[in-house]
Amino acid sequence: MAYRITGRVFAISQTRSSQSKSGNSYTMRDLVITIRKFDPYTGQPSDDTGNTPKFTFMNDRCQQLDNIKVGDIVIVHFDISGREYQKDGRTEYITDIRPFRVELLTNTIYQQSHNAQPQAAPMTTQQTSACQQPYPQQQSFYQPQTAQMNAYKDDMPF
Repeated sequence: MAYRITGRVFAISQTRSSQSKSGNSYTMRDLVITIRKFDPYTGQPSDDTGNTPKFTFMNDRCQQLDNIKVGDIVIVHFDISGREYQKDGRTEYITDIRPFRVELLTNTIYQQSHNAQPQAAPMTTQQTSACQQPYPQQQSFYQPQTAQMNAYKDDMPF
């Protein structure tokens, strides 16, 4: 199953080469992002600078990072897999996150400065009553403004 996450590029490493135990050579390049969050009431974006996942692109996928620069808003598509192995008589588990595509997001909503502070607005009667509803019936007050945003609606945390 494929997943995707939206964030601001925090760091990009240079391409580096290595060799596996079996003697095969490969290249890799790291992409570190800060997670992009949205206020559920105002829709204002903000960066969670304490949440910085690293994605390691391998071989020909390293080229995707050539047009990406620090500060860009991107969508990283990835797979998650896990496996178990035995070490010193104990069962251990490894989780692999394998990115396979990165997209540069150019929508104006995402281009707002990451230093901008969201403006607090008084809650309306509709918002107040919505906050008092049980969890399964919560609703979002933020509506994506373009077809491109609708395509990534599943990435939004609300």
